[in-house]
Amino acid sequence: MQSAITRFLPFYYGWVIVGISLLGLTLAWSVRVTFTLFYVAMVEDLGWSYASGTLGYSFSWLALIIFSPLSGYLFDRLGPRATIPLGSGLVVAGLALSSTVTDLWSYILYFSLPVALGEALLLMSSEAIIPRWFIKKRGLAQSIVALGYALGPIALFPLLQYLISSIGWQDTFLVLAGIIASLIPMALLFSQKDPRDVGQYPDGDLKATESSDSIPNTTPSRQMPGMALSEAVRTVPFWCLIIMFFFGVVSYNILLVHQMAHATNVGFEKGLSASIFGMAGFFLFAGILTGGILSDRIGREWVFTVGSGTAILGLAFFASLQGPGELWKMVIFAVATGLGFGFRLPLLILIPADIFSGPNFGRIFGATQAGGAIGGFVGPYVAGYIFDLLNSYTLAFSIAALSLAVSGSLVWIAAPRRYRRLRPRPLF
Repeated sequence: MQSAITRFLPFYYGWVIVGISLLGLTLAWSVRVTFTLFYVAMVEDLGWSYASGTLGYSFSWLALIIFSPLSGYLFDRLGPRATIPLGSGLVVAGLALSSTVTDLWSYILYFSLPVALGEALLLMSSEAIIPRWFIKKRGLAQSIVALGYALGPIALFPLLQYLISSIGWQDTFLVLAGIIASLIPMALLFSQKDPRDVGQYPDGDLKATESSDSIPNTTPSRQMPGMALSEAVRTVPFWCLIIMFFFGVVSYNILLVHQMAHATNVGFEKGLSASIFGMAGFFLFAGILTGGILSDRIGREWVFTVGSGTAILGLAFFASLQGPGELWKMVIFAVATGLGFGFRLPLLILIPADIFSGPNFGRIFGATQAGGAIGGFVGPYVAGYIFDLLNSYTLAFSIAALSLAVSGSLVWIAAPRRYRRLRPRPLF
């Protein structure tokens, strides 16, 4: 029986969940993607080395070793109506505290604990919920949600750089905290954990309701049977995903944190650089929107590999950048990395979902994020250390390109195409 919340809606309630998830991911990821602006301002203002300036951000990734599995557990148990407000509140508190820092240790503490846990809860709530609501249109729905990775740069790069230049990085942290706080009432009003909570089935399928007024406790799925985390850790795909996430996040975070510093060091004006990075968001948008849909048609492996190669091309142009006279290289960089990472991003949830979709998916997906957590710590700090040592980012961006190539190749070993209907064999 349909609930009152859906009876008069002309469309499937899952699309409301997609909208909330899109907003949640956009705002949560904005804290990560715009850090490059705050990083340069804090290093210049507080006199830190390039390596030291990454530590709060890097430790916030390392904390995900604990926070990602925890957020997956909380999501599976409590649902998004609890985890989104909790995550939003933690990010708001962490950003407000970060606006007061004057020393390295308080920066590490404020950014790596409340901000990291809050973001873990928001990202888990935004991404892990889609496999509960969609099966046949999962690629489309996940791609729409993943557009949040692009909307943040498009909307906030130029705005936040303007605010940092006008009112300082401290007050800009407070502005960003206020924006994040808007998620709390939205989640309380509209979030739902599962289609059966509103009397529906995944994808709006009504066939099963014809003979029963109750919604069963299992979600119909064309995918393989659900696995427990203890089973998942004994499979080859699980460990492939951990390593794939490690190298992918190493690459992405070297670029994410240090792109503004590199552009500034070779002579580009900060406002222009922020505009170009914002422009990259449009191509990220296009890549995300098409990546998930294409992967439904031609396979996750091919789209992930093409995306990795395209992003590597963009990194090569960015690493070779010599000065403002090579604006064309910046444009190619924006186009190639935008499209390349855009192809990859929705697949980072679709690939695990194909393999491990089920009632314990939040826990399993959270556990695989350990690889990304370590990569998020290693990448930015190592790139900063290399720059402090060599006064150049060439080696750092070369490491980023190599890491991306390794990540792109591992998808073929994880092979999601093999496990959409079958349970992976245990290693031991």
